[in-house]
Amino acid sequence: MGVRTVARIAMVSEREARGHLRDLYAEIKAGMGTPNVPTVFRVMSQSPELLEANWRLYQTMMLADSQLPRATKEMIAVVVSKANSCNYCVTAHSIFLKGLGHSNQQIKDCTERIEAADLAPSIRALLDFAEKVTLDAGHIQDEDVQVLTALGFSEGQVLEAASIVGFFNGINRLVTALNVEPDLMMKVGVRLPPPLVRRVVKTSNRGGIKSG
Repeated sequence: MGVRTVARIAMVSEREARGHLRDLYAEIKAGMGTPNVPTVFRVMSQSPELLEANWRLYQTMMLADSQLPRATKEMIAVVVSKANSCNYCVTAHSIFLKGLGHSNQQIKDCTERIEAADLAPSIRALLDFAEKVTLDAGHIQDEDVQVLTALGFSEGQVLEAASIVGFFNGINRLVTALNVEPDLMMKVGVRLPPPLVRRVVKTSNRGGIKSG
């Protein structure tokens, strides 16, 4: 099977993929609604089993209907990725938020919890929690969780948020360690393709920005 050297390890191109890897590539493109397999997945192509495991986890956490709105999950991804200085993931998940109709300024204000951001107090607290788990998980206390449940989050939602934080901390480090570069559509600032925009909006048009 041919490989093409990109970043710090070789990645199998879509044209050269065979068997299970080719099937995974097709599934990822269909699931993401993108014309190409994002490099964050292709960088795992030398181990189709590892790729499949991470793809299934991503599907479950980010693409499936779940206890948290999609936009809230995307904000968590951006907050964690900013804390880890992971440009790839900040760029990718900011694009997903744009697909939900957020402007660049709204994304900056909300994910940095700027005072002027039109954020619901509960979402602001959840993003603060995500950042604290990323930077100082050893000092999370009972009170940190109690703040969230007092604001209306269920324990299941707190679990989901913490799981997303854990997932993106791992992905951020993988992408940074292997020097994975943003995809072309990220570099040129292209908005999400229509299929993914429709999927994102369908799974959440509620995501944490106050409606007034």
